Amino acid sequence: MDRIDSLLEWAAPRGVRLQGIQPHHEENSGIGMRAIKSLQKGDVLIAIPSRMMRGLDTISAATRAKLPPKMSIHGLLAAEFILKPPPETWVKVIPTFAEFNSIPFFWSQPAQALLPGTAQRLLKAQQRNFSRDWEKVQSAFPQVSRQDYAHAWFVVSTRAFYQETEETLQYPWLDRLALLPVADLFNHAAIGCKVQYNTDGYDVVADRSYSEGDEVYTSYGEHSNDFLLAEYGFLLQNNTHDRFDPEDLAPPDLSVEDTALLKQMKTIPMLRQVCGPASEEEFIPGFKRSNVTPAGAYDRSQLRKLQSKLLTEAKERRSHVVASSDCTEDQKATLLQRWGQIEELVQKAIRLSTAS
Repeated sequence: MDRIDSLLEWAAPRGVRLQGIQPHHEENSGIGMRAIKSLQKGDVLIAIPSRMMRGLDTISAATRAKLPPKMSIHGLLAAEFILKPPPETWVKVIPTFAEFNSIPFFWSQPAQALLPGTAQRLLKAQQRNFSRDWEKVQSAFPQVSRQDYAHAWFVVSTRAFYQETEETLQYPWLDRLALLPVADLFNHAAIGCKVQYNTDGYDVVADRSYSEGDEVYTSYGEHSNDFLLAEYGFLLQNNTHDRFDPEDLAPPDLSVEDTALLKQMKTIPMLRQVCGPASEEEFIPGFKRSNVTPAGAYDRSQLRKLQSKLLTEAKERRSHVVASSDCTEDQKATLLQRWGQIEELVQKAIRLSTAS
């Protein structure tokens, strides 16, 4: 029996309901969801009862007793994934350790150094968080290998959903996580179906009409491609939320005036749709671009000259990737794609500045 059929056969009697959609093997993106009939906006496509979730309240007392009280939910779920694995039918549709090799965390340091600055900062935060959790698990459960824990940790990182309960509210917003079978098969799009959570469970609701055969997506959030690459290991072709941080492209010989304008670029209203503040927006829950103080006066001619320097720098970074011998072919292709997208974003910023 196909692993998808086995999963659905296991999930159905446990209350998981699919309506008008079916998991499907997608080229280059693993398993996704496709419409098997016409769908209308507002249709409930999948319902997952709360009893099927693996969250903070399902972690065994034996696991929690050996780990610090302030252990992250992310870290606890990863530990539990190893110590009390989900049913085999669920595990079989979860990526293997090798299938996470597109995530920069698993790249060599020289390859990581070719990432844009925003992606590197996200990667460093990810490395700190993993090391924090691994240190605690290694001490409590020395029989667990680092590779197995890294696999479990990224299963949680890439497949968890937001869960809000009285207990999870005591944790940071980004750490209120839970794993859901079947619902975790949706692929991401910049605009996708709504995921609604209540005490009874999760519903995924159609955001628009779909025709039979269409792939149906959810949205993991309004994330730039640097974030998607660092966290999930993929890039979107047409990401309406993509942007670049001008400070990532600062040439070493930048003048004091240009350095000040570089920072100011992120606050100029016409440029906010393509410029940062990427690092802040990715890390601060609830951050809104409208919170940015509007820019003061600036020299438009100087701005356009600076943007030309940034474009030259982006092209130079791309040439470094082409010349590198430290990447696999897949890593090089991903890096070239990302730097190409950043070039396009800088060019868009130049067009916006010229048109204003």
